[in-house]
Amino acid sequence: MKKHKTHFDQHNEKIKVKLGQNGNEAKYQSYINREFNKNKTLSIYIGEEYTNWVQANFKLGDTMKVEIVNPNSIILYARGEEH
Repeated sequence: MKKHKTHFDQHNEKIKVKLGQNGNEAKYQSYINREFNKNKTLSIYIGEEYTNWVQANFKLGDTMKVEIVNPNSIILYARGEEH
């Protein structure tokens, strides 16, 4: 998400994360982190729910589509989902 980091809100701001095209918003409160990576690459902490979703929907080498809805909301698409 490095090239899109200007589309996101500030460090420590809350962000809504929807897991999948028809999925629910992640229950774990997610935050934007702009200080974790030395190269200023944006990080978003989502929690165990995200980890389980990724393991159920992706295999090694897959690419995840991310839609930036607004600076505080994104949708993560599972492999093969179209939007």
